[in-house]
Amino acid sequence: DRICISFIGRYEYLNSDAQPIGLSYPLCNQVQTILHELMHAIGMHHEQSRDDRDRYIKIFYDNIVGGTGNKNMNIYPTFDRYPYDAESVLQYGLYDLAMNGNQKTMELRDKLLEFLPAMTRNLSFYDVAEITKAYLCTDHCTSVPTCENGGFVHKGCECLCPKGLKGQRCEEADTDSGCGGIITLAAGESREITTPNYPNNYNRGAQCTWLIKGPEDKQIKMTILEFHVAFNQQRRFCYHWVEIRYNLIGQTGIRECGYHRPGSGVYVMTSSDAKGKLLLLFNSAFNANVAPTKGFKLKVEVV
Repeated sequence: DRICISFIGRYEYLNSDAQPIGLSYPLCNQVQTILHELMHAIGMHHEQSRDDRDRYIKIFYDNIVGGTGNKNMNIYPTFDRYPYDAESVLQYGLYDLAMNGNQKTMELRDKLLEFLPAMTRNLSFYDVAEITKAYLCTDHCTSVPTCENGGFVHKGCECLCPKGLKGQRCEEADTDSGCGGIITLAAGESREITTPNYPNNYNRGAQCTWLIKGPEDKQIKMTILEFHVAFNQQRRFCYHWVEIRYNLIGQTGIRECGYHRPGSGVYVMTSSDAKGKLLLLFNSAFNANVAPTKGFKLKVEVV
């Protein structure tokens, strides 16, 4: 009675065109769970079952119900068109199937991204991209644009762009006037990025996007030179923030706010899957009633 289950892909031995999916109530009535099982029905395995998963996660079989015999944690010979996506609706939570609920059943090798599985509520950007490719959803298009900067052509024959980008080919930053833009760096080059009005306080209601591009075989390093962005110190959450997409440009990034001492040396490097792209999204619009602060000065460079 407490089961959420689906075949992986079309089950050929059914005597009906209809294929059952098990969604017991109330355990399986969340949108993300229903989407998860539907993704199985169209042929998708769990994200933690990808054959390249060991590069990205570590499994703790000694805390998993059924241990190595639990098929939900097995590796399968998957055909993956995009890099590992911990934000996928097919990614299990880090404590799922635990014998001891206080201990993880898996962890991400990049600990900064461990918030991603817990926040999944819908299909991720790369879930949609995988479905579109697998089911040839653009084969009817008479002409398709060449999407840039991590975008892909969707069923409407137009580019679907990562958040913060726009244009027919995702070639523009979706940003307020007077801030943001696309910065292209050659190997060894660097640039400084600041919030509007810096070193004076930034404005309320600002939304700025910077896309930093370098050679695909290089990494981009972002170093905090000065940083003071409004946050709630008692409750430990951001009023305003900069989202740093250093892993996959279409994947939700880490949010940074609060205060860093000048010269602290805090930095982030793009991952090998980022292919020379770093996306920064500054937001002081979400809590526009909160007083702005000095903002930030960042250094970006190709290393």
